[in-house]
Amino acid sequence: MSGSSRSFRSSRALQADGLRVGRPAAAPRWTMELRRAVIDPAPARGRGCSAPLRALALTTALTAVCAVWSPLSVETAGAVAGTVATSRPQVSRVAGTAVPGRPAEPSTATVPFPVVPTLTGAVPEQRVVIGHSVRGRALVAYHRTGTGPVRRTALVIGQWHGDEDTGPRVVAMMRALSVPAGLDLWLVPTANPDGDVRNRRGNAHSVDLNRNFPYRWRAGHRGTAEYPGPWAGSEPETRALMALVRRIRPDLTVSFHSPLYGVDAYGEKHADLVLALARATGYPVRSFSCSGSCHGTFTQFLNHAVAGAAITFEFARTTSAARRARVAAGVLRVLATC
Repeated sequence: MSGSSRSFRSSRALQADGLRVGRPAAAPRWTMELRRAVIDPAPARGRGCSAPLRALALTTALTAVCAVWSPLSVETAGAVAGTVATSRPQVSRVAGTAVPGRPAEPSTATVPFPVVPTLTGAVPEQRVVIGHSVRGRALVAYHRTGTGPVRRTALVIGQWHGDEDTGPRVVAMMRALSVPAGLDLWLVPTANPDGDVRNRRGNAHSVDLNRNFPYRWRAGHRGTAEYPGPWAGSEPETRALMALVRRIRPDLTVSFHSPLYGVDAYGEKHADLVLALARATGYPVRSFSCSGSCHGTFTQFLNHAVAGAAITFEFARTTSAARRARVAAGVLRVLATC
């Protein structure tokens, strides 16, 4: 919940989405819903958000269907020999940051992110390790780039709270879709792999990572569901995502949560993006103020730290595979056109 792979998610969860090894008896129902969502999109009428090209929508739908029928699943995609070209150097420059109550961390040298070229269905991507959790689990981003010159960079975070599992499933679906031309796309299935494994909201320190960012951070009580940590940016997962944001400086960011159901307009920085996401996914526009307890959140940090805009997207408590498919296609389309 705002206030909130499984790229490592079990094969059981992926099978629930129709992504499995071998040829299924029939195309999963979510592929037909995805096809309807992208071939017959509602026009994006918000200022600055152009309507998607019909050819792009058709390509997206066909790619998703082909990925389902492919003998490769999202989880078991093999490595590809050779190097995948990128539009940006694979390095991270993390500047030292002063933390309230703590001495400033020393600046680190330029450190390369480990990059592994892989295939998702028939779609090339790079598996980039951006950091590690408290328990040493890899924090993974999947970097994919559309054809042609990069016009914008987009970031999607599937999960902050380990007991919210819809976002990672949607990210897995997005990995099976074609990346629109000109889009530099970064997909992070989970920012909290330790909580994901334990099915717990917080990380291994029981810290709510979506309260641990340095912008508007406030101290809280240990043992509460929204414990913000001993100090701002205290958790390795938080610092890894801060470094990623400062490195790629995304123009548009979508942060998935549940179960409040809606596209968050609270403190929005890009009204057109909110409206376009709502139209493309069929979700309502709502305002999630957390009853005044939203402090130190990821979207607040990103909206303050970079020129781009970040939006919180809340799923319902339960979401069908067909609805997840519509969201996957709709979010990707909006990121490319808004």
